[in-house]
Amino acid sequence: MSYNYTKFDTPLLEHIPGGLHPGKMFTIKGFTQYGFQRVSINLQSDSSDDAVIAFHLNPRLDSNEVCCNTYDGGWGDEQLHSEYFPFNEGQRFTLRIVVGEHAYRVFVNGSFFLEFEHRVCYDTVRWLRISDGLELHEVIMQDYVKVPYVGTIENGMAIGKAIEIKGVPTFDDESGPNATRFSFNFCYEGENDDFIGLHFNPRPDGETVVLNNYNDGWGEEQIVEYNPFRPWTMFNLMFVATEEGMRIFLDHKLFAVYPYRCGVHEMRYLHIKGSVSIASVQYLEPLPNDFMKEIPSGLQPKDVIKVKGMMHPHGERVFINLKSGDEIPFHFNPRHDEGEVVMNNYSTSDEWGEEVREPLPSCFMDLIPFEVKIKVRKDKFKIYVNERSYAKFYVRQDIDHVYAINTGGDASFYQVKILRRMEPPYIEELPSPLDYGRWIHVTGAVIKHQERFHIDLHSGDNIAMHFNPRIPDQVVVRNSYLDGEWGEEDRENDYFPFEESEPFDIFISCQPDAYKIYINGVFFADYPHRFPCQSVTHLLVGEGAHFFEPEIL
Repeated sequence: MSYNYTKFDTPLLEHIPGGLHPGKMFTIKGFTQYGFQRVSINLQSDSSDDAVIAFHLNPRLDSNEVCCNTYDGGWGDEQLHSEYFPFNEGQRFTLRIVVGEHAYRVFVNGSFFLEFEHRVCYDTVRWLRISDGLELHEVIMQDYVKVPYVGTIENGMAIGKAIEIKGVPTFDDESGPNATRFSFNFCYEGENDDFIGLHFNPRPDGETVVLNNYNDGWGEEQIVEYNPFRPWTMFNLMFVATEEGMRIFLDHKLFAVYPYRCGVHEMRYLHIKGSVSIASVQYLEPLPNDFMKEIPSGLQPKDVIKVKGMMHPHGERVFINLKSGDEIPFHFNPRHDEGEVVMNNYSTSDEWGEEVREPLPSCFMDLIPFEVKIKVRKDKFKIYVNERSYAKFYVRQDIDHVYAINTGGDASFYQVKILRRMEPPYIEELPSPLDYGRWIHVTGAVIKHQERFHIDLHSGDNIAMHFNPRIPDQVVVRNSYLDGEWGEEDRENDYFPFEESEPFDIFISCQPDAYKIYINGVFFADYPHRFPCQSVTHLLVGEGAHFFEPEIL
C-alpha cells in the first residue's frame, strides 16, 4: 500500500494513514536547496508545534553531519553521524526511513546510512513534518501488501478519489473452488467485514465477477458474466468514486459501474483476501484544479514527467503546461470537443506559436484513466499516452528555465511527478529481506545502439538472478552466479519486448518456486530459484539502458 504525494510545498505536514508499525517505509525524493544551513524530517505524535517527536532526522549543512534525536517536552541526547554526508546544497537524494521493531533504519541513495533505536513508542506517531530547505519531488508512505491485507482509506472514500491495484491471481488449474477466488472489499471497519459497501469478487470457478454489499446479510448480486482474471496474469485495477457510482477499470478499460448502496464516505478500509499476490496499492486523491508543481532546480534533459488522471464526464479540454515564468515552452492540450490534441508553445514576445495537432487518444474520448509521460530531450519532447508512443514536439524555446508544471481543465489529476535518471551501474540495498510475495519494479529505456543491459539480484558475491536482454540476438538470458561460476543459461522466451530508445516496465515477483517476470504488464518468464531468495540483499542495474529509481514493493 502506498500514499504517493506529489502536491506539496515545504514546510510539509501530512497525516500518516494507519500510523506506524514495523515494515512501514517512507520514501522522500528531492534536492537540498541552496541557502539553508539545516533541514529536518520529523515523525511526530500530532500536528502541533509542541508534538512529541519520536524520530528527528536533522541534516546540518553548516557542519556536514546528521543529527538524530527525540523530543518529549525537551530534547534528548543527540546522536551524530558525520562519516558520510549526502545532503549537500543542490544534491539530489532519495531517502528511505524503514520502521523496525527496535529501531528506525535509514537508507540514502540506495545504501544503508544509519540506525536510530526507539526512545518513544512508534505507535504514537501519526504525522510527518518536513522543514523548509528541501525541494520535494515525491513523498511515499508505503506498507508491504501481504494478503490478507487491510489498508486505511484516509478520511474514507469521496467523489473523485481513486484506488489503483496491481497484482496477479495465484491460483492454478488444480485449485479447489474456494482457493480460486479472491476479493477486494470496501469496508466500514478495519478489523472485520460486518459492513461491506462494495464486494468485488472474481470467481474463476464460475467464470464470473460478482459485485455486492453486506450489511446484516448479502444484498442482491450484480454479476458480470465474464471473468478476465487468469492465473499469474498481471492486472491493473482502478476503482474511481464518481457521482453515478464506483467506476471500475481493468487494464485501462471500463469494466463495471457499481451504484452505491451506502454513503461513499462509509467505505473507510480496503480488505484484500484470497488467492492473489499484490504488487502495489495506490491511494489517489485529486489535485486542485489549475495545479502548479514548482521545480526550483529546473527541468533537465532526460527527465521524464509523469501525469496521471481521468477526464470528467462531459469534460471537453484539459492541459499540461511546462512553464518558464509567464512563458510556456510546451503546451499539451487534449480537446474532447474537437477530437484532437493541440501541442504548442507560448512566448511573451511572439505569443502562441504554430499548432501541432494529433488525433485524440481513446482514453480522452472514452473517459478512462490516462497516464501521460513526457520524455525531455534537448531538442524535443517525446510523449507517451498509457504506455504507447504517441507524438513528438520539437523544442522552440530554451527548456533550461522550466521551473513549473501546470495542470488543469475538465479532469481529475492524481499525480504530477518527475522521474530522474540514475547513473549506472547503480546498486540499491534492499531495505528488508526479499521474501515470497515481495515485488521489485524497474523502469527505464534501452539506449540507442546499445547491444545489452542487465539487472541483477545480488547475495554477497553471488547473483541469484541475472537478467540480461541482448538486443542483436533478440533474446533475454537468465542465469545465476554461484561460488565464482556461472550456471546454465536460460534463453527460452516467446517474444522479445525491448526496442532501442523505447521505455520498458519490469515487475519481478518473488514466489515460492520461482521469480515471475512481467514486462510492460505481460508475463514474460519464470526463473526457478537456484538458491534462497531470502539471501538477496542488493539490486544492481547495469549499463546499456537509462534506468529510473527502482521500487521495492
